[in-house]
Amino acid sequence: MKPGDIVNATFNGCHCFVKLVDSGEKYGATFFDVELLSACEMDTGTLPKGTKTWVWPEMLTPVGQGVIALRPRKEIHPT
Repeated sequence: MKPGDIVNATFNGCHCFVKLVDSGEKYGATFFDVELLSACEMDTGTLPKGTKTWVWPEMLTPVGQGVIALRPRKEIHPT
């Protein structure tokens, strides 16, 4: 996974689609900065679409080609 990829994220009891923004290291382990592409409903409230947060790699899984097709064309084929 690399910045720009759209993936599934599961954390705090919710599932949403996220775009990987950046990666880094925290506590000696890799993490990803992400932007939520869908709202994330949790027991404690809802994180709205567009929220920026970070997640561990084990919280992420690839998505199918159908979801990847939702990316704006300019992200798939830069001009």
